Amino acid sequence: HLMSKGKYASANDIVAYLETLEVKQWFKLDEPPSLRTAQRWMKELGYRWSLDPKGQYADGHEREDVVCYRTHRYVLLWSRLEKRMCTYDSKTMQEFPPALLPGQKPVMVWFHDELIFYANDRRLTRWINCAEGAKPYAKGDGASIMVADFVGIDGWLTGPNGESTRVVMYPGTNRDGYMNNGRICTQLENAIKLAKAKYPHAEHVFIYDNATKHTKRRENALSVTKLTIGHSPNFSDIIGTNEKGEKIRQRMCDGVMPDGSPQCLYHPPDHPNEDLRGDFKGIAQILRERGIDPKGLKLTCTGERGCDRLVGGCCARRVLGD
Repeated sequence: HLMSKGKYASANDIVAYLETLEVKQWFKLDEPPSLRTAQRWMKELGYRWSLDPKGQYADGHEREDVVCYRTHRYVLLWSRLEKRMCTYDSKTMQEFPPALLPGQKPVMVWFHDELIFYANDRRLTRWINCAEGAKPYAKGDGASIMVADFVGIDGWLTGPNGESTRVVMYPGTNRDGYMNNGRICTQLENAIKLAKAKYPHAEHVFIYDNATKHTKRRENALSVTKLTIGHSPNFSDIIGTNEKGEKIRQRMCDGVMPDGSPQCLYHPPDHPNEDLRGDFKGIAQILRERGIDPKGLKLTCTGERGCDRLVGGCCARRVLGD
């Protein structure tokens, strides 16, 4: 009966179940048990009154794109790097250096770790004296403090003289701002310098999660996600506004042809057709210049699933992206 009630089964469910006429007749009960008795039975059945146990966050771990990246890129790359990493005995922690080929360096991996602590973080369960009364407490999480650092098998990353790349900040619009991509890059540059200075014999790999601030591209980076199939006079990324409130647009950088030569994505300012001067060429024209016939290709795959990540050539954006 308790299993049918799901995760919120309670002692009251036992009392209610034993109050039904059929059950009372079956067990020959005059009265159902008291709530206190039912609570003792809950303990005998293996239940404990406590906070809901929380495990690791798993939202999105089984999404198709996440599984594809993990299986076909991350795991394969990690397997190659792992061969050049030190291993340790799980009981004695004895270190076993990797078997390196001539010219190879050992690999040291550093994971980027970000934590946020709140002023009102507190334990919600403890032993409370019977004489202790209720006390008012602060509402909400309170002010926050963020700590960002790199951790590896040897602990937190430090330099030869104990220098640290740890960032401690108070996030918020009217406080220290936020840990944006610019700060991420600055911290990484400092971390690389310290890692090379302390471990010059090793090759260092820094690993981040896929948060948007960690995967941001440079302002003029190539990207097919917003490209149009035909020419466009207004295509460019909006990166801000000027003092007059006008949009500031950033053109994409040149692509690279198969032979290594640059490919400009915009028509030249002296194009014979005045209507095309300075305009974005469009995916169709870019593909033609690369020797690919765009005829019959639609701009992008529609539907909830979008492009099949394991099959190429399905749409214009996918062809250019590949």
